[in-house]
Amino acid sequence: MAAEITTLIDKQDNNEIIRDQLGAILAIEISNQRALAVTAGKPDPDEWFFDVSIESTKPLESLTDSDGNESGEIQKGLVNVFFESDSFENPGSNVVQSQKVKGNFIFDCYAHKNSTVDQNDNDSIIDNGDELSSREADRIARFVRNIIMSAQYTYLQLGRENANIVQKRYIQRREKFAPEQQNPSFNNVVGCRLSLNVEYVEFSPQTVLDTLDTLITQCTRSSDGKILFEYQAT
Repeated sequence: MAAEITTLIDKQDNNEIIRDQLGAILAIEISNQRALAVTAGKPDPDEWFFDVSIESTKPLESLTDSDGNESGEIQKGLVNVFFESDSFENPGSNVVQSQKVKGNFIFDCYAHKNSTVDQNDNDSIIDNGDELSSREADRIARFVRNIIMSAQYTYLQLGRENANIVQKRYIQRREKFAPEQQNPSFNNVVGCRLSLNVEYVEFSPQTVLDTLDTLITQCTRSSDGKILFEYQAT
């Protein structure tokens, strides 16, 4: 049996393109938010910033100090973007060229803060690290939701005006979680997960069809009511 697909499949599927686009949108927009905070004279512009990773299976390895100090990428917050799953829908699809897809993309927002103590009494905790981390996770998730759901990104810039890939996007769920950590120094790490549902189209390789001859036709009706065609091949 000979191979039927005679062209090299040299492309990404659209779920990969959308995932990378989501990461790029967050990285570009949050950097701009920090710049706007500087312009606005905010005392801590880093409150308008976080780092972004894509498809990181162990994102908390960014917390490089084993003593749990705020350091590495997670010091300013970290968002890991990854593709979770999708399902192919019969309505709106065809068996030849394109399939309508509903995909789920995840934003895991990680935060880590230490407890703050009274400088005059080291045993007196002013703010608990777990609460500070939880509020920090809220901050990061807030920016993610506002950026991704802004009107400018209705179709993630992959929609009607551009590649005509994305048809709809919406945040479906958000939930807090505490990542499992074997190192007790990391017990203040808190996460907030946002699930983004995206409706898009996937394309597949096509058969190169033969060019058909076109016909110039003229339709007439005879006196007995029969339909008659005259045609000229081109």
